[in-house]
Amino acid sequence: MESSRPIIWSPEADGDLENILIYLEENWSDSVITDFLGNLFKVLDWISSDSSVL
Repeated sequence: MESSRPIIWSPEADGDLENILIYLEENWSDSVITDFLGNLFKVLDWISSDSSVL
């Protein structure tokens, strides 16, 4: 059974993500934002998983 570790966002990381999303909204299409968020969530899932596959 797979369990996950929590990911703790620093205030700086939260602000950085917000700035990235603002930039994407102003300069790119909705599909780019959707792709970015999809990839971000995949990486966060991988980081938080207990599997140690590198």
